[in-house]
Amino acid sequence: MKIAMNSLSGRIIQALARIYLACFVYVFMEWLFFVTKPSILSYYTVAEKASVIFLSPLLIFTSLLPIVLLFFALDEWLIKKEKLQLVRALPVFIYVSTLFLLAENFSNTLFGLYSGSFQGPGRYVYLAIFIVLIVVLFRKSSGEKEGGTSMSLFSTAPIMSTVCLLVGIVFAITGRSDNSAGPISTDLGSDSNLPNILILSSDGINRRNMSAYGYERDTTPFIKSLMEHSLVSDNHFSNSSYTGASVISLLTGKLPATTGVVYQPDGLRGVDAYEHLPGILQKVGYTNADISVRYYADALDMNMLESFQVANDHSRINNIFTELYSPLFSMYSEQSVFLKQSLDRISSRLLHIAGIKDFTDVYEMVTAEKLGISLSIDDSRIQQLYDFMEENREPYFVHLHLLGTHGPRFSPVDPLYSQGQQQTENHMRDFYDDAIRDYDNYVSEIYSFLEEKGTLENTLIIINSDHSRNPNVGLPVPLIMKFPDNQYSGVIEASTQRIDLAPTILDYLGITKPEWMEGRSLLVPDEDPGLIFAYAPLSIDYISGVGWTVTDPKPPFYTLNNVFVMNCQRIYQLKISQHTFTNRAISGYSNPCSKDELLSKSEIAKALLTHLIERDYEILSLAWLADLVPDLDDYFSISRGANIEKYFSKSTATVTGDILYLPAVEYQQGLYAAVLSKNDTGDFVIVDLQTPLNTDNIFRFDKATGSLLLNQSDVDGETRNLRLSLISTNPAVFRLPIAE
Repeated sequence: MKIAMNSLSGRIIQALARIYLACFVYVFMEWLFFVTKPSILSYYTVAEKASVIFLSPLLIFTSLLPIVLLFFALDEWLIKKEKLQLVRALPVFIYVSTLFLLAENFSNTLFGLYSGSFQGPGRYVYLAIFIVLIVVLFRKSSGEKEGGTSMSLFSTAPIMSTVCLLVGIVFAITGRSDNSAGPISTDLGSDSNLPNILILSSDGINRRNMSAYGYERDTTPFIKSLMEHSLVSDNHFSNSSYTGASVISLLTGKLPATTGVVYQPDGLRGVDAYEHLPGILQKVGYTNADISVRYYADALDMNMLESFQVANDHSRINNIFTELYSPLFSMYSEQSVFLKQSLDRISSRLLHIAGIKDFTDVYEMVTAEKLGISLSIDDSRIQQLYDFMEENREPYFVHLHLLGTHGPRFSPVDPLYSQGQQQTENHMRDFYDDAIRDYDNYVSEIYSFLEEKGTLENTLIIINSDHSRNPNVGLPVPLIMKFPDNQYSGVIEASTQRIDLAPTILDYLGITKPEWMEGRSLLVPDEDPGLIFAYAPLSIDYISGVGWTVTDPKPPFYTLNNVFVMNCQRIYQLKISQHTFTNRAISGYSNPCSKDELLSKSEIAKALLTHLIERDYEILSLAWLADLVPDLDDYFSISRGANIEKYFSKSTATVTGDILYLPAVEYQQGLYAAVLSKNDTGDFVIVDLQTPLNTDNIFRFDKATGSLLLNQSDVDGETRNLRLSLISTNPAVFRLPIAE
C-alpha cells in the first residue's frame, strides 16, 4: 500500500510513528536501567516487566497527543515550512532526553558525577550540550529524504511502531484492573464544621528526651504546656525503624508487611495506592499537603495516588499529569509507578540544568553531613506550611515532617546544652537535646500562627515522631493530640502505635473506619491494643542518583529482614538473615503488665508466623526457628500442609524464595511430593515428603548424571528450566542451577 508522504495523512502517519517509536526507545532504555538496579521492578513478574516495556510508551504517547495535534495545526496553517516543522521536535526531544539519561548513568557509575553534582555554572554546560544535540538531530531529521514523492506506509518507523502499539494494546486490554478505594461511610451532616488537621512530626525523637514526658532537661517547655489539655499516649511506638515505611503506616493505617512498603525500592501497589487517610479526607472536602522530604518521606514518591494536592517540590505540571491520568494509573498501577519514577528522573535533571530548580542531594539533607543544612531545610518547610495555610481554603490536612532531629549530626539554632562544644561524634546527647528544643520552638511558632489567624480552636494538632533515635522501634516516641475545644484529654497507658492515628482521626470526624485499616481508634477507651508489630529492612546503601535502597531485595521477604513484636514492656526481634530470635525489656515503658499478662516466647513466635502467613509471606524458610522455640515443629508441619494444595496441585516445580516444591518425584523407589529448603551453603535439603496430589508430570532422576530436569519451573513468578543435581548423600544434598 502506498501513501503520498507529501499529503497531510501521510505526514501525520509518519510523524506519529516516529513519536511512538521514540517513546518506546525511551521506555526501553529506562527499563534496562531500572531492571539492573534495586527498583520497583525487583518485585514484578516476567509478565509485569514485559507490560511495562510495551504499555508505558502507550501511556506517554497518549499524554503527548494534545501537543502533537497543536503542533500539526501550527505546522499546517502558520509555519508552512517543511524544515521547520514543530512536530519533528517531539521525537528529537525524546531521543536527546534518552541519550542524556544514558550519559548520566554512565558518568555516575564510573566517576560518581552527574548533572546534579554541579550546583553552580557547571550545570549550564549540560544545558548547552542538550540544546546542541537537539539542534543537530532536528536538522538531520528535517533534512531526511522521504524517498521521492511517496513512501510506503509500512516503512521502518510505521512498521516498528505498529508492532509495539499492537502489543501495548494487548497488554492494555488484558492487564487492566480496578484499584479504586471504593466508597466511604460518614456521619457528617451538610453543615458540619470540619476541623483543620495538622500532623507535626519530627524525625527520630525519643520520648524520654522530652521534658513533656519527665526528662530532667527542659527540652520541650511549650509542648509540656499543652499536655494538660491534650490526649497523650505514654507508650507509643512506630511500626517501622525507617521513615518511609513509618509515614506510609501513619497515612494508611496499615502495617508495612501489609502494604509491602518496608524500605526503598518499595512502593504502594494495586489497591494499596488508593486506600489511605488523605484520599478519604479529600472525598469529604479537605485540601491536603505533604511537606516532608522528596525520595525519603514523600508519599507521592512512594506511589500514594489521589492523596495530596500539594506535595513538596512536585511541580504543578507533574501534579496536573498525575490528576489528568489518574483513571489510567488506577487501571495500570504497576506501569504507572515505573512511569512516574522514570519521568521524574528526567524532569528533575532538566529543571536543574536549566537553573529553574536545584537538584536536591537527599543524602546531605538527611544526614546533615554538611552542618547547617538540616536547619535551613526545616526553616523552608515551616515557611511552606505557613504559605499553604494562608493560600488554601479550610478545612485542610497537613502532614509536616521535619529533619532537624534526625542526625547523626545536628545544627541547633539556639544552642543551650551544646553551647561552645564541637560535634566530634555522631548522636551527641547535648546537640540532640538542643535539636529537640528547636522542634519545640517550631511547634510554639505554629501554634501562635494559628492563634493569629483565628483558626486554632478549629484545628486538631498531633505531635508525633516517625521512630526513635538512631533509629530504633524499641523505644517509645511522643504522641500528643490537642483537640479543638480540648474535647479529649488524659493519658493512655496501654500501648499505642502509629497505625492508630488514621482511625482516630476518622473516628473524631464521624467517619466509619474502613475494614482495610488495621489500627484502632484511641478515642475508644479500654480497647485491647493487642500485639504491636514493627519492621526493619536488610542492609541499606545510598546510591548517588538513585537514593537510599536495599541493595539486594530477594524473595520471599524482599526488603524485610527484621520483624519486631511488642507485648507490653517486652520486645521480640526476629532477624531473618542471622537466624536469631531474641527479646528484651523496653526501656522506659510506663505502667508495665504483670508477668501473668505477658505471652510466652512460643506464643509470640506463633503469633509472628501467623502474622506473616496472613500477609502472604512464605514462612518455610524460617523453619530454623523451631530449633530456638519449643512447640513450633507442629506449626511448621501445618504450614507445609497448607501450601500443599497451593503448590502441589500444579504439574510443574515451584521455587519461592528458599523453598523448592516438587509435585511428583520418584525418590528412593517411592513417589512423593517433596519440599526442599535452601541450607546455609545455598544448596537444598529435603524437609518434607508428602503424598502427591498431581501425578500428570512425574520427575525422574537420570542415574547417569544424578540429576533431573525441571522444565518450565515457576521461579518466583518467572518461568525457568532448572536442573536438580544430587551432590552428596546421607543426608541428601542437592544443587539447583539453571539448566543450559
